[in-house]
Amino acid sequence: MKKMVLISSIILFLGPMAFGQERIENPPEYKVGDRWEWKWTKGREGHSWSNKVIEVKENEILAETGRKNKLFLDRQYNVLKAINPKGEDVTHNFWWERWFWFKDFPLYHGKKWNQTQKGGFFTRGIRFEQDYEISYEVEGFEKVNVRAGAFNAARIGMTLITEDETGKGKITLNVNLWYSPEVKNYVKGEWPFSWHWIPAWRDVAFQLIKFEPAK
Repeated sequence: MKKMVLISSIILFLGPMAFGQERIENPPEYKVGDRWEWKWTKGREGHSWSNKVIEVKENEILAETGRKNKLFLDRQYNVLKAINPKGEDVTHNFWWERWFWFKDFPLYHGKKWNQTQKGGFFTRGIRFEQDYEISYEVEGFEKVNVRAGAFNAARIGMTLITEDETGKGKITLNVNLWYSPEVKNYVKGEWPFSWHWIPAWRDVAFQLIKFEPAK
């Protein structure tokens, strides 16, 4: 009887960890040809976008978007710079990738990191340029199902904070993101309606619909 209780306790203890790892030590090895495609499933239904790795250097990765923009990334796949097909610097247009895709390995339960970025803040039809304080925390590991498949992922809570139009108050947006080492990228994201954030003027969600690893 004691053996049965002990075995049951071990199974219960190991259960949450059985499906995947609880720590992602290093950035994945990106290869020329790796390609991802995501699609909005809520808020901007029908719209999709993609990235494809076209060059890998010792300390830098070059990727191309579906619209032929070039993304210069570090080895963690964090965006450093963006150039359009005309050769113009359009890094400011890629606030989404610079804010939402930002990672800091290793990733483990409770890991926290942050960054500050400049960007546009909208309210009552007026745009303000100001700083955004962005913090991240790994809240756990779980299996998620998306159109591209079922993946083990780190659930990352992201919080954006900036001043309101009066300069006296704060506006906060909470975002949930899921990063999977199995596909070397984010597989899912969602955040609630907000009058102050674009594209969060409605509930928003996206997911990975296709991952094509390099051959």
